[in-house]
Amino acid sequence: MASFATEDESVADLFAQPDFWKSSMLLDSPAPLAEDFFDLSDTSRKGPIVSDTLSLPDTGYFRLPPDLNTESRPEGTADGEVVNIDHKSLRSPRPESDVDPWIFHQDAFPEAVNFKTWDSFDVPEAPLNPQIFITEAGTDAYDSYLASESNPCGIQPHTPHETLDPNAYSACMLAMALGRDSVLFSWNSEKKTFQSSLPLSKAPGYSAESLSAMLPLCTLCGQAYRRLRSFIDKTYSSSASPPRVALANALDSLLLVVQDELGRRGLMTISILQLQALVRPTYRLLSYYYRLVIKIKRSTNDADLLSLIYNEAQSAEMSEPVLRDTMGQILRIVSTPWAEFVEEWIGLKPEEGTRIDKSGSGKGFVRVENHMWIDDQGFELEEPDYVLDSDNMPGFVPDDVAQVIFETGKNIRFLQESHHQHPMASINAKNSTTVPRLEWQYDWESIMRVEEKALEYQRAVLDLLQKTRDASESNAHLRAHSFVDQDDDGQLQVFGKNEQAIQQRLLASIANLERPIETRETWNRLSDVLRQNLFDHQHQGESTVADFSPHWSLLPLLSFGPIVFTQARLVNGECLRLLFSEHGLREHLAVQRAFQLLGNGMFSSRLRNALFNPDMETTERRTGMSRSGVTMGLRLSSRENWPPASSELRLALMGMLAESYQQESGAAGNGLPGDLSFAIRDLSTEEMERCMDQGSLEALDFLRMSYKPPQALAPVITKASLIKYDRVFKLMLRVLRMLFVVDQLFRDIVLQASHWANLLDVCVRFRVEAHHFVTNIGRYFFDMGIDQPWRRFQAWLDKIEKGLQDSGLDQSAAIVSPKRLGEEHEQTLDNIAQALLLRKKQQPVLKLLEEIFTQILRFAKQVRSHAPSDHDSEEIKNMYKAFREKVEIFITVCRGMGEKAGSRNYGEADGRSPESALAMLVLMLDMSNYYTKR
Repeated sequence: MASFATEDESVADLFAQPDFWKSSMLLDSPAPLAEDFFDLSDTSRKGPIVSDTLSLPDTGYFRLPPDLNTESRPEGTADGEVVNIDHKSLRSPRPESDVDPWIFHQDAFPEAVNFKTWDSFDVPEAPLNPQIFITEAGTDAYDSYLASESNPCGIQPHTPHETLDPNAYSACMLAMALGRDSVLFSWNSEKKTFQSSLPLSKAPGYSAESLSAMLPLCTLCGQAYRRLRSFIDKTYSSSASPPRVALANALDSLLLVVQDELGRRGLMTISILQLQALVRPTYRLLSYYYRLVIKIKRSTNDADLLSLIYNEAQSAEMSEPVLRDTMGQILRIVSTPWAEFVEEWIGLKPEEGTRIDKSGSGKGFVRVENHMWIDDQGFELEEPDYVLDSDNMPGFVPDDVAQVIFETGKNIRFLQESHHQHPMASINAKNSTTVPRLEWQYDWESIMRVEEKALEYQRAVLDLLQKTRDASESNAHLRAHSFVDQDDDGQLQVFGKNEQAIQQRLLASIANLERPIETRETWNRLSDVLRQNLFDHQHQGESTVADFSPHWSLLPLLSFGPIVFTQARLVNGECLRLLFSEHGLREHLAVQRAFQLLGNGMFSSRLRNALFNPDMETTERRTGMSRSGVTMGLRLSSRENWPPASSELRLALMGMLAESYQQESGAAGNGLPGDLSFAIRDLSTEEMERCMDQGSLEALDFLRMSYKPPQALAPVITKASLIKYDRVFKLMLRVLRMLFVVDQLFRDIVLQASHWANLLDVCVRFRVEAHHFVTNIGRYFFDMGIDQPWRRFQAWLDKIEKGLQDSGLDQSAAIVSPKRLGEEHEQTLDNIAQALLLRKKQQPVLKLLEEIFTQILRFAKQVRSHAPSDHDSEEIKNMYKAFREKVEIFITVCRGMGEKAGSRNYGEADGRSPESALAMLVLMLDMSNYYTKR
């Protein structure tokens, strides 16, 4: 251990035990170098190191204790006088005095008075400058200045004002800003404002004018607080809708945060001016939401409420960060009931409370209405169905998203009603997957997470569906071999479940119970936003430059679109798969093509013979003759009475549909799809009168096809499509009759040639032109009018059915729903109707065609006459002339329509349209310009 040594001392022994009680040699004989540095005597000081001009004032925190103050030392000791120090006294273990010179005795000396300045009010470390303003001289000086009658500022004296404690006055103002009563300010329920208990009062250091300018701010803030609280209480006490209750909850959370933050910060203020700085942003926030509440009171339904809040949130995007962020959170909170209903409707979560069905009135944007329709017997029937109520859909939801949401919900109900065991129909089957929730997203990162969740959910559901299909196939295989491989090993079974299945169910239930409870952090996020941005001005300044985020017009689509479209793609795919596989959609459509559109050749041939062939056995009752019931027909052109009886129709058409269907499909004994049969059309009085004439074109308009689609196929084969099928069948039955008439004309003219020698050339020309015209019209109707659109529809169905066999992970693929399938079906029928001149705007052309057919029927009837006369010959000439003129007009009109359609459809993908096909009809009718030459 080393020790200090002087020049005269020798180096100490390193291993010697030191004597700790021995005094230091430096005290006994100080070295010359350390004489001044280690001297403890006050009398040996020569004076301050620096001059007095550079010395700091001996006040404040770093002032010397009184015992060490050099200025208080006696001046009797000279500078050069050496004072001897008693080193023994220094070595004494107890000091001579109990006073420690290094302890600062604050009570001994009063603290120096410092002037308060505006600079030190904001920055306490600011240097002290000479006081310039009178307010910096203290409250007493300022109050004295205000009390003087002759002040240079002209401020009125405040002698009548009662001076109050500033802390108490500030606390009363804070309570009023929070909407509370206090000693100085109380709430007047009649005037809906705060009133002062003391008419004239002031606080030290403030003028009455300045306080009067501060009071309105706190008064208005308290009024806004009270009015918001009143709105919240009224909402809770009334039977308000869920979005309004959610808004009340959000405002309640906002008021709680304001009460907490403003109350805590307001109690820490040391000046009324600081309180004013805290109340000002609070008032801006509360007044903004009070104006929002006033606008909300005018809304009539929940959709208007959500649309209004969305518009306000969009408007607040470029305002203060606190308004922008809080409006985003409030929009998220208020939209939660609507988003939860959408999740229940599209099958993302189980329905709570009363389920939506067709027996009720609906809920939200889903309304149940009765649709009127006429059945085969002509009776008006009502059928309830779901209808999209656009007035109750929020305005921020795009129309295509709203339609997808509605159709997905309808398809979910179809699965729940017709296939309740399907995994998509049961929400419990999807508990093992992470079901995403619908929620507003405001930044690109959150939107990307939503898309990832939607894709993950789609993969999980597709895996579940594939496992279900594999399990159903294996169960079907086991059921097929159950009678062969059955053995009873005495296993435990409960309700058809073996021990292993019961164990798996229990484990799955336990795993479900062990999952953490889902928590909604929306309220906490709103509180966090308010606490961070309401009074944090530095944070507000940094957040004024908003991060790059999507425009508000895109937020609904980006927030809800990925999940909605994913669920729609899954649900619609399963519905279409069931329609094709289990409900026989293609089979029902083939029946319409074969019979309603006369696509079955065997059926068309038999129907033609049964209705028009005069060689068939008649179905009329004749005296002394019995009807055999085999190969019988109505013989339209060879009978005397018309219309036929119902028994005659049954005899003529009996077995025709079933035999034709069995021959085409190969099915035997299964019946016709949709109970297809012949029926009588419901006609008006005028139409019935035209049917009474067997020679008229409308003689067979009473005959129709009766078909009732299954309930599962109602979205595809709708009532409107059945009406279109009926119109096409009615026209094609007339064309079928005309084809038979022009074919029969050749035989009739040959048989009557001896009687029509002088008119043979006119009759032959009429017969040839009529045959040419009707044959080409029939070829155009059957081939181009019906077959081509139907082939395109079949190709589209093949593409959809093939797409159902893919994995289904293509997010860019178009969503095809049963309704979309029905729309494509009706569009095909519209194209057919347009090609067949059945559209409303084509009625004049169709009427012209019917007049041409009527002229041919009159000529055929005249040819069958056995006693012609000169009058008949002249009449036939007039018929031919009228026929020729009408055909020329018909071709001219069709040529114009075809040219107009061709110029309008120039550059299209397929280059074909129902109207442009009329150009082909013109070419078939007048290839050599026979009817245009004169």
